[in-house]
Amino acid sequence: MPEQKKKTTPESTKVESPKIPNVAYPLKPRSNTTNLSQQYFNHLAGDESARFLFNNSGLWHQGIHLRASKFPSSEFENNKICAIADGKLIAYKVDREYKTDAKSESSKASAVYSTGFFLLKHEVAYPKDNVLTFYSLYRHTARLSDYKSGIIEEIVGITKSADNKIVIRDAKNQPLNPRVELKNGVTIGVRRNTKGQEQFDELLWYRETQGNKTIEHKPKSGEHWRIFHQSYEEMQSEQIKGLPLLSKHKIDTQADVEVKLNKAIAVKAGEKLGLMGEYNQIGESGEKLLHLEVFTYDNIEQFKAKAEAAYKQDREKKGIKDNFLYVARGSQLYSITNGEVIELEKSKVEIMVPLADVAKQTVKKKTDKVGKDYYNVQPYLYSLPQKNKEGGIYVDSSHLTHGLLFPGVNVFSQAGNGLCIFKHGLHQNIDPKSNLSVEQKNELDPVFKSIMNELSLDKDKNKPVVFEAGKLKDLLLTSVQQRRLTGIVVKHDSEWKKTRTADFSQTCGVYRANGKEDTAKRIDKRIKDLSIKLEVDGFNSDKQAYYLHPLGMIGWLAVKAGKRIDRAYFFDEYQKRFTKLTYTQKNALENIFTGIEEYCENDKSYVCSLKKIAYMLATAKHETGHTFEPITERGNRSYFNKYDPVLANTPERRKRAIEMENTQQGDGFKYRGRGYVQLTWKKNYRKSGEYLKKDLVNNPELALDQKNATKIMIYGMETGMFTTKKISSYISEDSADYLNARRVINGMDKAASIAGYASKLEECLRWL
Repeated sequence: MPEQKKKTTPESTKVESPKIPNVAYPLKPRSNTTNLSQQYFNHLAGDESARFLFNNSGLWHQGIHLRASKFPSSEFENNKICAIADGKLIAYKVDREYKTDAKSESSKASAVYSTGFFLLKHEVAYPKDNVLTFYSLYRHTARLSDYKSGIIEEIVGITKSADNKIVIRDAKNQPLNPRVELKNGVTIGVRRNTKGQEQFDELLWYRETQGNKTIEHKPKSGEHWRIFHQSYEEMQSEQIKGLPLLSKHKIDTQADVEVKLNKAIAVKAGEKLGLMGEYNQIGESGEKLLHLEVFTYDNIEQFKAKAEAAYKQDREKKGIKDNFLYVARGSQLYSITNGEVIELEKSKVEIMVPLADVAKQTVKKKTDKVGKDYYNVQPYLYSLPQKNKEGGIYVDSSHLTHGLLFPGVNVFSQAGNGLCIFKHGLHQNIDPKSNLSVEQKNELDPVFKSIMNELSLDKDKNKPVVFEAGKLKDLLLTSVQQRRLTGIVVKHDSEWKKTRTADFSQTCGVYRANGKEDTAKRIDKRIKDLSIKLEVDGFNSDKQAYYLHPLGMIGWLAVKAGKRIDRAYFFDEYQKRFTKLTYTQKNALENIFTGIEEYCENDKSYVCSLKKIAYMLATAKHETGHTFEPITERGNRSYFNKYDPVLANTPERRKRAIEMENTQQGDGFKYRGRGYVQLTWKKNYRKSGEYLKKDLVNNPELALDQKNATKIMIYGMETGMFTTKKISSYISEDSADYLNARRVINGMDKAASIAGYASKLEECLRWL
């Protein structure tokens, strides 16, 4: 009988979800806020150095400036630089001290500036074989001495005890099981415990000699070793002073050199990279700003075309959700009064904005089964009819799309000299002896002439398009104009390219010819200092790239993904309310947070609240002896016989063991308690493994991985695996009965303490 062919689903019916990294803004707001992207554009308005495309001298400028003085500390954490998207750190540079463009110490004759940077690599894909790799570059980062929090002290010592017995202990100061003793003279690595009268320090490693070999022993994942602090002598202490992000991954910081990382560091959107540094011009001092840029070497037009084709197919099948509002010029505008939709004039401007930033109103007539959605674009228009100031101006839902298609984007390619926006070279424009007329000096490079026509800033106001070089400072400074720039992508040389000095040679020559040698030297030095010479992971400053507006990129990719916990806020608030966290505790908490976020991402139906997270953290702290690291239930093999199907001392216990799938002798010990909530019994290991899609039955130690342990804790609490009731019976988004949630496990006295701690933890938590 011939083999039956399996029924296959035609390729055209498959719906693919885009691969989109989570995104965040580079400076965190100090409070939860709506319409954050518009706030960013408002803060950029009026700052002529902040513009994408060109600066106030007409020089090509491929990023934006986020100036600390424009993003006040009362509203933003304006010194901390955060990653704008999930990706990986591939290179960095940090100055030991800021550079200066002249020998003079006076800001009137010289200026200091940072040449530091972080370089991240990211990917988006839709469909899966249509991949766009893009980079984000964060320039003018802080000097090394500003990273005081990056100091970690490790002590190298040698064991010494009067009775020659140094016992390694666990997180609860109990001897390890099986017991481990060190003799005098063993070399160890220790992190000093700074908590008051604490008698035990953290043991990081110890070395012993076996024959001709020296073997280093370290705690396994989930273990936590301690040693009595008077049982060793300090030999040396090593201070690692550097970038906290590198220290976290045990990478030494190198200063004053461009560093490409041997192994890239995975970074989450919103994760702190480092601190904002100084960037001063002549006459300035103490001016802190971040230059942020986004670019790709991939052909963005080809990516867009393939993505649009897939989107048209998938949208009909409702495979992906819209996340962006794009309104072209000539689109119909409406007002809504008392539930009535009234047609207004048509839009004279182009509007591109993340859907999350736009207020929606649904209008439903009596004859309609389903209402129709309208979106308020009033904040993004130049001028509004007087009668509609209160009611808003709307467009209908036909303008919804997905940001991954880069709606409204026009791509331009560099055609001229690449140094400035003018047709004639910058050296000719600044030369007082130049024979160029004013009209010729105002003439734009063809690519920039096309860009200005596309923006049509004067046509929007019913004026002819006129460009005057003398009015550069006044161009593109309103928040509406700033947002309009997100529709422009330019393929261009990098302003950091290795050969940039040659591009400025004629300009510097003009200054020298006119007796301004100092100016020429300053320009020459600054350009050399700021050029990026390394090549790493596809990045090369000498290659042309497509440059995109950074805030535009964030808006395009801003889908409503799972919520993320604000780490920096938590750690700051925790240390105000409790004690200082150790490096190990911080790292463990980071893994717990990531485990929670991954759980939420995998289970879209799961309702995660800050109250639940507070309860989980309180549980983890209590169960682990304040280390926040998963632990293994203590006891020797005979202790666990009560869980064994053969060795249990009563028929009831043997029956219980078999019910819980402990069927083989030794299963009691094999499936002993592990993790944050003491996962016990083979049945629970199997169920948790099925949820995680990992073989916990044959690899029960996987339950000690911090992310796994976190997910098991949530899974167990939400399914009632550990108690008879689910956590949702006690804790929701709006209310929490911490006391009764713990009372069924610990009894009233301990439950009261844990409940109080959970209540305080709530104050340390917020969503990004």
